[in-house]
Amino acid sequence: MTTITIELPDDVAQSAQQAGLLSGHTLATIVRELVRDRAARKLQQAIQQFEDRPVSAEELTTSDIQHAIDATRSH
Repeated sequence: MTTITIELPDDVAQSAQQAGLLSGHTLATIVRELVRDRAARKLQQAIQQFEDRPVSAEELTTSDIQHAIDATRSH
């Protein structure tokens, strides 16, 4: 388990505390969702870029294929 310290403006911290958002469990859930959402957006961007410039099989290099595999695995 990792311990982190964050600095928030007082009003944000108070609002978050009152909403029950500052517990470890809740923060972990929020961070997981944000990480998942960011990964999904990156994947959508990659798909859009690919669709914007379709390439033929002859144009693909092994490096291109590996890059696509690595990008998919990292999300």
